[in-house]
Amino acid sequence: MKWDSPEAGEQELDEEDEWQLYASAGYASAEVIVEADETEEEEEEIWFDGDDLELNGASIDWDAPPCPAPLGIAHIIKIGACNHCLHRLAGRRTEVPGAPGGEEIRSAAHVRDTELAKTKTPDLCPLCENLFDDVGNIVSRVIESTEGIEYVSIQFGIHMPKDLIQEEDR
Repeated sequence: MKWDSPEAGEQELDEEDEWQLYASAGYASAEVIVEADETEEEEEEIWFDGDDLELNGASIDWDAPPCPAPLGIAHIIKIGACNHCLHRLAGRRTEVPGAPGGEEIRSAAHVRDTELAKTKTPDLCPLCENLFDDVGNIVSRVIESTEGIEYVSIQFGIHMPKDLIQEEDR
C-alpha cells in the first residue's frame, strides 16, 4: 500500500505537518466565507482636489501672470475676489482705499476686457471669506473692550497653535 492510495490508513503527522490537513491546492477548492458584517457597501468617497473654483462650469486657468499685470488682475476677478481683496492684491494705487478702490480697479479691468463684466461674483469671497464685511463689527468690539485704556496705536496679532503651524509647514 502506498500513502496516496485510497486504502491507506491514516498516518500520524508531526505538529509541523498538521497544516496539510487543512490545506488544499486543488482547483476551486478554497472556501470563501463571507460574513454578513463585511458585506456592507462602502460609501463611495467623493474625490476633491482642492480646486473648487470654476468659471462658467470650467476650471480656472491657474497659469496667470502675477498682479499688477492686467491678466493677473483679470485672474483675481475671475476667481471671484471681493472688491476689498481685489484692492489688496492688485498692486495698483487708487484714489480711495479698501473696497471702493477695488471697485475702481474692477471697473478699469471691465473696460479693458468686456468678458470680465459677464463673470458672476460668488456670494463668498474665496480669499477672505467676506471677513472685511465684518470689520466695522470687529472695530466696535475692540473699542468697547479697550474703553478706559489710554493708547495711541494698537497692534493686533494672534497666537497660532503649534500643531496648526506644523501642519501648515508640511
